[in-house]
Amino acid sequence: MTTLAKKSAGHTQLSNKQKQAATFALMFISLGAIAAAPTAGDFLYGIYAEVIGWLTGAPGIIISLFTFGVAAFQGIMKQNYINAGGAFIIAMMFANAQDAIEYFLTAGLPVASGLPI
Repeated sequence: MTTLAKKSAGHTQLSNKQKQAATFALMFISLGAIAAAPTAGDFLYGIYAEVIGWLTGAPGIIISLFTFGVAAFQGIMKQNYINAGGAFIIAMMFANAQDAIEYFLTAGLPVASGLPI
């Protein structure tokens, strides 16, 4: 059996050894990226502040108004209350985006003390 790539009908097929080598190489590279990640919690603060600015600023207000309009159109003109409810929920998520994002970022699992691990 050869370890060279086989070409059949325009598709390149890799052998098992080549697949294993590629998987090992990607795991090795990702291990280095994980080890180089910062350990402080403030490395995502810039991205977080930018997203909050978008959601609570003009883009978020515009999207929220459009989704309220879609909810009204779906509820009044089309009588489709499921789509109207979905659009209304999306609009409310944009209106409360900062609180929702902070809730999901600070959520954790409760740890029961006294249980054997």
